[in-house]
Amino acid sequence: SNYIKLIKKIRSRNITNTIVSASKFCENLENYIARALKINTQVVIVSISLPDQTFLQKNPKIMCNVNKYNLIIRQLGEKYNHVNITIPLNPKDYKFPVYEDGYHPNTNGHRIIFESLKEILQNINE
Repeated sequence: SNYIKLIKKIRSRNITNTIVSASKFCENLENYIARALKINTQVVIVSISLPDQTFLQKNPKIMCNVNKYNLIIRQLGEKYNHVNITIPLNPKDYKFPVYEDGYHPNTNGHRIIFESLKEILQNINE
């Protein structure tokens, strides 16, 4: 079935295995940003978290895609004054675990992301 084929594709670890291409990702964000600009609204984008060593051992090529998509986010942040970007969560910056499984934030990771968002939102409101 098509569903099984999709699941097998998603589960495979391959550098080209992304559901949304980089160009479509950029196009989607540009569209969203343009709509926000029309109504004079600030945009906040949460950068893609950097995986830890456990996840990198399972999928060593993932950093290429994380870096590619975060570069798109950074470039859009530089291009538009009303776009604010969080710094990517990086497990190397902390002496305690920030992920549940090597990639998805745990309570500590969510707290760090929250504090980053809180700071951005406070700066927007000043």
